[in-house]
Parts: sequence; C-alpha cells; structure tokens
Amino acid sequence: MDKPAQKGHDYFSAKLYCYTINMSTNTINKVTVQTRIRRIAATVKWAAIAAMAGIVATAAYSLAHQSNTWKTTWMSGVTAQAAASPDSAGDPQLALWLELLPEAALFYGLIRLAQMMRACERGEIFSARVPRHLQAFSVSIIVVELLNITLPFQIAGLRALLGREVSVIVLAATGEQLWSLLLAILFLVLALILKESARLAEDNASIV
Repeated sequence: MDKPAQKGHDYFSAKLYCYTINMSTNTINKVTVQTRIRRIAATVKWAAIAAMAGIVATAAYSLAHQSNTWKTTWMSGVTAQAAASPDSAGDPQLALWLELLPEAALFYGLIRLAQMMRACERGEIFSARVPRHLQAFSVSIIVVELLNITLPFQIAGLRALLGREVSVIVLAATGEQLWSLLLAILFLVLALILKESARLAEDNASIV
C-alpha cells in the first residue's frame, strides 16, 4: 500500500474510532440520565401515594370522631393532629363534610401526579400523556384552594337550604393560599405548552 493510501486509511480509522467513542459516551450519558429520571419519578410517585394514604387516614379518623379537630399518638412517639378551619366554628357538622371536598380533590390530583411519574418511569417524558396528567394535577390544586377560600360561602349556602339562620359571610385568603393558586396556574400554563409541543412533535413524526 502506497503512502497516500496508507494515510487515508489511518485517517478513516481514527475518525471511525472517535465516532465510536462519541457514540459510546452519548449512550452511557443517556442511560445515566434515564436512570436518574426514573429514580426521581419513583420517589415522587411513592411520596404521592403516601400523601394519598394520609388523606384517607385523616378523613376516616375525622369522620369516626365527627370532628376535624383531634390529636392522637401512636407508639408513644408519633403524634398526629388536625385542626378545623376557623370558618367552621359556626356549624362544625356541616364544615366537617364540606372540608372533605378539598381532600377529595387533592386525592384525585395526587392520583394524576402518581400516574405522571409512572409515565416518566417508562420513559414517556415527551409524550402527550404527561402534560395531561400535569394539567389535571394543576386544576385539582386550584380547585382545592378555591374550595378552602369559599368555605364560609358553602356553609352559608347549605344553612340557607336547610332553613337555618345565615350569618354574615366573610371570604378571606391567606398568602399561602394565594401563592398555591399562582403556582398551580403557572403549572397549568406549562402543561398546556407541553401538551401543544407533544402534539406538534407527533404531527412532525407522522409527516416524516
């Protein structure tokens, strides 16, 4: 083999070797990122499941004792307590059932969050399913906060339907509730953007 041909062969071999190394590095990096995403998604998923279990346990305990204000201790070291909203002082029994509505909405939102994390575990991060779950979770948080804010109005409405005396209605929102609403709205907008992006990606893939 003459020298020009040998140089060309060496150049091609070196280029092929570099390309192979780059491909191997990219593959390793991709696997590492996917593994990290699966771990984070699994952690969030189990945290959501634990929160759902806590919601069910709290609601069951409140209904069993017919009160949203209670305190209990397990194993002499774990103490759990719940306090009713100040708005429920006028009619604790009606408030007991009405305060279950935000918990039910939050329970549904956590179900959708767990489903979203499960999709991320399967590697469906950029699918249309993920933004739909995120959208449902964001809407559930908005519903939870609105139900909490309008609790006095709900109590007054039920008292009016039952023929009871209705006192002055005062609606108030804490800074925490307003921040939760703002974050939920931002996540909702993000979910809509991701949903449209996923739809555009599917359209482009179908064209190709």
